[in-house]
Amino acid sequence: MLAALEAEGLAHGRVQLAVGFSGGLDSTALLHVACRVADELEAPSPLAVHVHHGLQDVAESWVHHCERVATGLGAAFMLQRVTVKRDGGESPESAARDARMKVFAAVDADAVLLGHHRDDQVETVLFNALRGTGLAGLSGIPQVRALPGGRPLLRPFLGLPRTQLRAYAMAHELTWVEDPSNDHGGIRRNHLRNAVLPLVEEQIPQARPALARLADHAAEAQQIASDLADLDAERWSDARGLRCRAFAELPPHRARNLLRGQLALAGLRMPDAARLEEMLRQLRGTGRPEILHDGWTVTRRAGRLLILPPQ
Repeated sequence: MLAALEAEGLAHGRVQLAVGFSGGLDSTALLHVACRVADELEAPSPLAVHVHHGLQDVAESWVHHCERVATGLGAAFMLQRVTVKRDGGESPESAARDARMKVFAAVDADAVLLGHHRDDQVETVLFNALRGTGLAGLSGIPQVRALPGGRPLLRPFLGLPRTQLRAYAMAHELTWVEDPSNDHGGIRRNHLRNAVLPLVEEQIPQARPALARLADHAAEAQQIASDLADLDAERWSDARGLRCRAFAELPPHRARNLLRGQLALAGLRMPDAARLEEMLRQLRGTGRPEILHDGWTVTRRAGRLLILPPQ
């Protein structure tokens, strides 16, 4: 963790860390390490941020457990209750994740730490691959991302297997809660974790580190694609914005990459292949299309691309 903070210029005695604290094994180990690092740096006590979604019958008991553990470790405790709102076909898990990220974005801290580990990365990559994802999906979970205002969200355990976190927690006699939904076979991710991956590992023992390496390779390739999108955007832009002629004159793969880059800059989810092609078809045409995507409107005015937020 200290190396991750040093990379962000945050390994100093004034740093205020916040830890996403569900009370599970991963976040409990993370909070314990964060408290030790804060002590070493002579920094303020970390803030343990518990987001109460109200999706589990036992959620209220988790609040009391988390407050007790955080206080025992010397951390400050913050409880944030949220209402999980689902948009369209969004899953409850995805909606809950969005709600958590909004809480973390509003926390008053220099950095937010989350406890995702290598097994989370492997499951994400495999799940996305089976959905036919692109490079961004194969990249899995980013180790560092920027929150609003430029503050970093860090996942310092992303390269560590869960077995190592469990060994650490047991060695330090930590206590944690188990989420009963993790054993629910009806959730596709759980089926991958509990049934598919163990079968794969019987034949390919190195499957997990191999899939983690795939995520690293895909992330590097995605960065190259993003850099190319930036170069194409610069070439095809003027004082009034990005000229939509680019989508007709660039080779098809570059046009798709350019539009993905513009959607990413607006912070929007990536459309599937068919939806992206339909967007490009309309942007290459005439008139003024009004393409609704992720709540925003993608349109062309005066020959320039516009991506407009909800009214």
